[in-house]
Amino acid sequence: MNHFPVRVAAFIVFAGLWLSNGIAQTSTVIQANEAAAHVNQYATVDGVVAKVFTSKSGKAFLNIGAAYPNQTFTGWIPPYYGPRQTHCPLTNRLL
Repeated sequence: MNHFPVRVAAFIVFAGLWLSNGIAQTSTVIQANEAAAHVNQYATVDGVVAKVFTSKSGKAFLNIGAAYPNQTFTGWIPPYYGPRQTHCPLTNRLL
């Protein structure tokens, strides 16, 4: 009985899980009213989206906590320019 295909499949699954753990990013979860204390840190902001506004240029603004101008936190999502975009506009890192 040839166990080679089973061993190859098991190796691929193991390698994929190992690599995904190395790439996965963990972050701290904070409340929206605590976000100002975490500038220049990676964190997940937890709160209720009260209003979403999309500008003419395609930028999406998520007002968390209350509608503008009384929001606790504003999230920003850059517009999607299609598959030609190679860098993240926020970090200038390769996508």
